Amino acid sequence: MWLQGTLTTMEFTMLKKRVPNNHNLTLWAEPQYQGLNVNTNHDLVSEYLSKLWRVIDASVREYPRTFAVLVELHCDLPTQEIATCNMVMQDFKDELDALIADYMKRRAETGKRVYSSSVRWVWAREQKNSHVPHFHVLLLFNQDVFFELGEFHADSGSLMAMIRNAWYAALGIPPELKRGLIHVPLNAEYQLKPSNQYAALPGLFAHASYMCKAETKPFGQRLQCFGGSRN
Repeated sequence: MWLQGTLTTMEFTMLKKRVPNNHNLTLWAEPQYQGLNVNTNHDLVSEYLSKLWRVIDASVREYPRTFAVLVELHCDLPTQEIATCNMVMQDFKDELDALIADYMKRRAETGKRVYSSSVRWVWAREQKNSHVPHFHVLLLFNQDVFFELGEFHADSGSLMAMIRNAWYAALGIPPELKRGLIHVPLNAEYQLKPSNQYAALPGLFAHASYMCKAETKPFGQRLQCFGGSRN
């Protein structure tokens, strides 16, 4: 096992306080989860933290060298109807998977080595004072396939271009319009690798734990607020 952790008695007790707007979820108020620091500026949802942990763990089990990146996917009023349905994030993931499969096929056709390239992810829907939601997304890749986002403004060829084109396709926007609906936060890229005992993991988990906050989730609107890979 590359990482391991168990809940203490105090940690188990913290799981019992319910999220005010969704009593199916419980709050986590400790400064650490599984021994890793979390964002302490917000009340976090314990089930979301568990999902985040499991997806990262599953990725590193399959790909001991994992490239992780955090991005924000935004919408505008013309795409409001699409953005507020429950399918938009799965549409984004399906489009991204298709673009990556096409990229790997082209590499194989030119005689280049091709690696396994399944993509894991975790995402959160946020909406507070805006008419449209935005989404925080953690994407996890085999680092032998992708080790950086690449050129932000490229039309094709970089991982960033594939992420952008997949999001625009999910929203039904022609990619050439380049509306600027993708935001990459500071310290967005992390390389998890055994050669340095996964030194980037604490920073990644602390950063990504922001997605697990209860605040600004549109509970009660029949919208999925959080999701991701099934390990």
